Amino acid sequence: MKHILVCSDLSEDSLQALETTRVYATSSPDRRPTISLLFVVDTPVSYVAPVGMGPGWLDLEPMVKEVETRAKEKLQQLAAEYFKEFSVRVEVRRTVQAIYEEILSYADQENVDLIVMSKHGKSGMQRLLLGSVTTKIVQLSHCPVLVVPLVKKSKEA
Repeated sequence: MKHILVCSDLSEDSLQALETTRVYATSSPDRRPTISLLFVVDTPVSYVAPVGMGPGWLDLEPMVKEVETRAKEKLQQLAAEYFKEFSVRVEVRRTVQAIYEEILSYADQENVDLIVMSKHGKSGMQRLLLGSVTTKIVQLSHCPVLVVPLVKKSKEA
């Protein structure tokens, strides 16, 4: 195992995949694998405007750049917290295609050996309408996928 990709939407649930990855990578009999942390910015289709759109067109570029910047900062913080002893790549990618397609494209381009992601990220109606990114990755990936189940933290009295 040379390269592990951890996908995160930075939700609390998706962060559970980080600890699982750390434990798994630490116990690897091979050399320490490279860890890639990936966040995909889902660029609204309406953002991709036809050339020559006139005044009144909503410019989402500043907002998208802000999301990219904050996501990268958070991933760098998480990399330092969870993967001090590893070689870590932090990636934020922008896409107008489906998020799962961007993840699979990254995994293929970077010769990823294992994809790790949580069972849940976005929730409720949004997941129902958009489909599960995790399900698509499991169905279409050319490498193994480790799906980390959500573990509810118990409240102490």
